[in-house]
Amino acid sequence: RTGGITDGNAATANVVSTSLTATAVTGADLDTTITTLTLANVSGAGNIDISDTAGGLTVTSATTSNGGITLNATGGTLTVTAATAGTGGNMLFSGDDMILGPTASSISGTGSITLQPNAATTTVGIAGGAGTFALSTTDIGALAGNFSSITIGRSDSSVALTIGGNITFNDNVTLQGGSIASSGTLTGTGAFVTFNALSGSITDVSNDTLSNISA
Repeated sequence: RTGGITDGNAATANVVSTSLTATAVTGADLDTTITTLTLANVSGAGNIDISDTAGGLTVTSATTSNGGITLNATGGTLTVTAATAGTGGNMLFSGDDMILGPTASSISGTGSITLQPNAATTTVGIAGGAGTFALSTTDIGALAGNFSSITIGRSDSSVALTIGGNITFNDNVTLQGGSIASSGTLTGTGAFVTFNALSGSITDVSNDTLSNISA
C-alpha cells in the first residue's frame, strides 16, 4: 500500500459521522464533524491532520511512523488519549479546552509539541490556575519526556496564562500569554524554561518567599 487520505475540499467537512477510523501510508488530512477519532494510523512518511467542527473531538489513538500530528477541535474540547509522532514529527493540538491522557507518558514524540486554545482571547490555566483552556498536572503528565520542546499558549495571546500549583515539565518548555502569573513552582528537568508575556507582566502571585522556577 502506498496511498494517503487527502482533503479535496478545504471549505467543507469530508466526514460527517459519529466516529472515524483512518489508516494510510502517506498521510491523513481531513475536515470532519465526528465526535470520536477511534484510530488514525500512518505507516509510512506522512502527517495526520484532523480538524473537527462538531463541538468537541476525542482522539483514542493517533500514530505516525514518520511525520507530525495536527489535531483541532473547534467549538469544544479536544481530548487525546494517546498519540505518537514518528521521526522528529511535530505535534500541534488546538481546542477551546483540552484533556490529555490520563495515562502517564501516553503522548510521545521527538519533535516539538504545542498545546494552544483556538482563540487569542482564551485564558490559559495550568495546574489549577484560572483559565478557560485548562491543563491539569495529569494532562502534563501524559507528555512523555522526549520532546525537543513543549509550548503552551498562543504566540498572539492577549490574555492571561496562570499557573495555579506546582508542576513539572520533563522537556524544554515555553509558556506564552498576554501576561503570566504563578502561585506555584514550575520545575523544568529540560535545559530551558521560557516565559513570554506578550503584552503584560510576569508576576509572582503569592509565593514571595518561595522559588517559582526550579530548572
